[in-house]
Amino acid sequence: MGVALRKLTQWTAAGHGTGILEITPLNEAILKEIIVFVESFIYKHPQEAKFVFVEPLEWNTSLAPSAFESGYVVSETTVKSEEVDKNGQPLLFLSVP
Repeated sequence: MGVALRKLTQWTAAGHGTGILEITPLNEAILKEIIVFVESFIYKHPQEAKFVFVEPLEWNTSLAPSAFESGYVVSETTVKSEEVDKNGQPLLFLSVP
């Protein structure tokens, strides 16, 4: 599915690295569909939604800590969600390399 989304979405030309997702009506529509899917997943698939990953998912991103607002503890180099799991670990942790 990732390959299909990568081909369907519109990206800027790559300069010194990879391109970035452009702000276009098509990309906004795709992102809205992804959000609707994710938000409705817990209701459509309650058993699967209870699954807890043993290891956290990790990936590279161009998001900066400044992109996060309420619900997160933000510093210059990290972002932590205020919401935590049963062990007190943040549900989201972003660190800048």
